Amino acid sequence: YENGTLYSQCNYEDGKIKGIGKIYYQNGQTSNENSFVDGKPNGITKHYYESGEVEAEISFVDGRKQGVGKTYYKDGKIKTESDFVKDSLNGAEKEYYESGKLKSERSYVGGTEEGTQSYYYESGKLKAQFSCINGFKQGLEKRYSEEGKLKREINYVYGKKQGFDKFYFENGKVASEANYINNIEQGIEKTYYESGKLESEISYVNGKKEGTGKCYDKNEKLVSEKKYADDIEVPAQVK
Repeated sequence: YENGTLYSQCNYEDGKIKGIGKIYYQNGQTSNENSFVDGKPNGITKHYYESGEVEAEISFVDGRKQGVGKTYYKDGKIKTESDFVKDSLNGAEKEYYESGKLKSERSYVGGTEEGTQSYYYESGKLKAQFSCINGFKQGLEKRYSEEGKLKREINYVYGKKQGFDKFYFENGKVASEANYINNIEQGIEKTYYESGKLESEISYVNGKKEGTGKCYDKNEKLVSEKKYADDIEVPAQVK
């Protein structure tokens, strides 16, 4: 460093790094610690917080990540656990709250998300769940409130919204619903009162409001209308 503090140190043999290599923070604490064989990381690599606690550790074989990699909170509790095969995520990756409770559990094949992906509240209740194929969301994604009630449903095809996107009230009734084609809103979007009665409706064409939007009172009586063209409200003509 410019102030004369040691930045890094390592040993070389025949022009290749061998043994333990270290990088330091300006305060002198170790930042990274790596073991090398023939110039490639082999063995456990560790990263540290500037205050000295272990932040992450992962095993390398011939320069590639192999086995379980872990990251930590400053108090030493596990933050993430990830399975690696030849430098790519393969298998489960788990993330934890600082309390130790599971935050998320994701599945990988060849470095991309594959299969069921789950997220949790700190209480342990399911927060969201969906499936992936080749790294893209596929099928129905469901999101829940901390009380376990369904909040939202979205349908995906290869990572794009396809079909309905629905929000729900705590009582389980639909709060709003829209339709998508290739991630672009198309068709009638509707919102509802908690009673289930229609509150509003408006048509979308290629993601833009088009036509007459209508609003209703709690007895489904029409109370207002607005016309749109290319997502812009058309001023009402004075008679």
